[in-house]
Amino acid sequence: MTEVKEPPEALAETVPQAQIPASLAKERWEHAQLRALEDEIYLESMGMLRDALRFPELSEQGHLERWSEELGSDDLALRRRAIAAAGQMPAKDAPVALQLAKSVVVAVHKGRKDAGLDAQPLGIQVQIVVVPPTYPKQRLSE
Repeated sequence: MTEVKEPPEALAETVPQAQIPASLAKERWEHAQLRALEDEIYLESMGMLRDALRFPELSEQGHLERWSEELGSDDLALRRRAIAAAGQMPAKDAPVALQLAKSVVVAVHKGRKDAGLDAQPLGIQVQIVVVPPTYPKQRLSE
């Protein structure tokens, strides 16, 4: 979680302190803290969606070992496997966290776009599609 920090000294470096009212400096600091928290939640949600989209890798041999090496932790690899498994579930059965992560990503991006902070369109759509299992063909004897 993001820890609250004192107002940065950088404000004094860019503009002489005498020219910045105390209320404005506090408002800028609070805005920076909220933006940092928003960024943290946004990145966590994007990570969850990225991991959910790794569900095709679940059928590969050694995916857990590869993820453990990539992430540097067995616990993080197990977390990724759980999220990837949820990514292949039907939307009605999937954990609410995936829908929440999608909503967070879309809302933050839309808010930033509307505020003029991020003019680039997101360019992705998230849709969970369940593919029915396939079974080997068998000859039926008459």
